[in-house]
Amino acid sequence: MQPLVAGLRPDVKFSVAYTRAEYVSIVSEIVTAQLASQRAAAGKPAKAPGMFARALMVAILSAAFAYKKRKMPVCDFTINAGGIERITRMGTLTVPWSAVVAIHRCAQGYVVMKKNGGMPLPYRCFDAAQAPVVAALLERRERELMAAA
Repeated sequence: MQPLVAGLRPDVKFSVAYTRAEYVSIVSEIVTAQLASQRAAAGKPAKAPGMFARALMVAILSAAFAYKKRKMPVCDFTINAGGIERITRMGTLTVPWSAVVAIHRCAQGYVVMKKNGGMPLPYRCFDAAQAPVVAALLERRERELMAAA
């Protein structure tokens, strides 16, 4: 396996213990973007969620976070040219790049979408050497997705 960025190691390894604020921020951005996309597809103008909808979303996402945090308090990731591997106490999930259907950039991190969900990758987890490697891998997959569309 060749490095994607000269002088940088090709495998990015890190552990993450998500925070509730981080999880809610990232997932609410994705949900809001998906709702806007659905409205646009239906020919309706984009509209920001109202105060009640935002409060409901925060409550639901906070409950989902508590459930996930209990099941998977820490996630260990390895990202390389082959894909993404996530190890938790629930087991190992290996996602080849070919199974990544979308990549979102949020204020606090990337979200790598697969057919049945997504994996948040907080920016805070990458050191100065890892950040450009992850960016290059994600950009490569985005180019593949655009070429296939």
